[in-house]
Amino acid sequence: MTSDRDQRKLRAYARSFRKRNGQSPTTGTVHAVSVLAEWLGVQIALPRPACGTGIGGATGNPMTATTANVSCLRCLASPTARKAATHRPEPVQLVLGEE
Repeated sequence: MTSDRDQRKLRAYARSFRKRNGQSPTTGTVHAVSVLAEWLGVQIALPRPACGTGIGGATGNPMTATTANVSCLRCLASPTARKAATHRPEPVQLVLGEE
């Protein structure tokens, strides 16, 4: 189990994602965020990419909260992940043949 101090740190980390997307520390990709209800036996809502992509790798670097638009193609393609996104790019209509 984790200590009370560690649990407080995890809760503070999770709170930083309110109305935010998450940015991968290794690729810079911005993901929509959903929550993971339990982590290592601790009942704390922790943020994770809504598309299900694993991040962090061997270093264990967590995502950072950001207000940047979602750039992950899997998140943008998934209706569930798009709904979870706080900031997402608006669709753009291209105008063809105009000079």
